[in-house]
Amino acid sequence: MATVSVMTGIAGSGRAPSARGSLLLMMVLAWVAGSVPLVGAVLDWFVTYFHEISHGLVSVATGGRVERLALLPNGSGFVLSSGGARVATLLAGYAGAFLWGALLYRLGRAGQVAGIGVALGLLAFMVLTGVAWVVPGDLGTYAILAIMMAVLAGGLWQGDRGWARNLVMFLGVYVLVRGLDLALDLHGVMGMRRLPEAARHNDAVFLAQATGVAPRVWTFAWVAFGGLVIYRLWRWAAVADARAGGSGRGPGGGPGIGPDPGPGTGTGTGTGTGTGTGTGRRRARLRVVD
Repeated sequence: MATVSVMTGIAGSGRAPSARGSLLLMMVLAWVAGSVPLVGAVLDWFVTYFHEISHGLVSVATGGRVERLALLPNGSGFVLSSGGARVATLLAGYAGAFLWGALLYRLGRAGQVAGIGVALGLLAFMVLTGVAWVVPGDLGTYAILAIMMAVLAGGLWQGDRGWARNLVMFLGVYVLVRGLDLALDLHGVMGMRRLPEAARHNDAVFLAQATGVAPRVWTFAWVAFGGLVIYRLWRWAAVADARAGGSGRGPGGGPGIGPDPGPGTGTGTGTGTGTGTGTGRRRARLRVVD
C-alpha cells in the first residue's frame, strides 16, 4: 500500500517521529486514504470486519451463538446471531471497533516484533472466523477476507523493514477515524461519505427498537466514546513522548518508528430488526446485527 510505503520512508529517514507526531500524521493519512475509491474500499472492509466481529464476540460472551458473518462488496456487513444479550451485542459494534483501533495502534507502536506478531495474529483470527462464522458458499465474504489477508501478508513480506508494524498502526488509526466518521454519518453529520439508507438500517435504530431510547442518543454516545478513545490514545502518546525524551529512546525500548456501515458498518441486508426469522431446520430466533 502506498500509505505504508510513505510511512516506512519516514521511519527510515533517520528521524524517529514522536508518538504524537506519528499519531497525527496517520490520522491525516487515514482521512485522505478513505477518500481514495479503491484504497478506501479495501480499508473500509477492515472497519466493517472489526465492527461485525465485535458484535459476534459479545454475543458469544453473553451466551449467544453467531450463525453467520457476512461482508459485502459495498463495504457493509452484518452478523446473524441467536441468544445472548441483545442490547450489549448491538452496542458492541461501534464501541468495539474503537477499542480494536486503539489496541492495534498501541501494539504496533510497541515495536517491530510486536507488529509482526499482531499481523500474524490477525491473519489467524480471520481464518478462524472465516471457518466458524462464514456460511459455506458465501464466496463474496471469502473473497473479501482473502483480500484483507493479502494486505496483511504484504506487510509481513517486508516485516523486517517495519512494514508490518506500520501497517498495523495505520489500520488501527483508520479503524478509529473511519469508525468515528461512520458514527457521525448515522444521522448525516460531517461524514466523509453518505451512507445509503443509514437512517433506516443501523445499530442505533435497532437499539431504539430494543430500548425505546431515540437513535440519536445512541449515535451521540458512540461519537462521545470514540472521541474519548482518541483522546486517551493521544494522552498515551504524550506520556510516551515524555518518557522517550527522558531516556532518548522511543516507545517499546527502541527508536520510535511512526508514520506508518456503502461503505459502512451500520447497513445490513437483513430485514429483521432484532428478531430474525430462523434458519429453516432450526427454530432458534435470529437477529440481524449490522
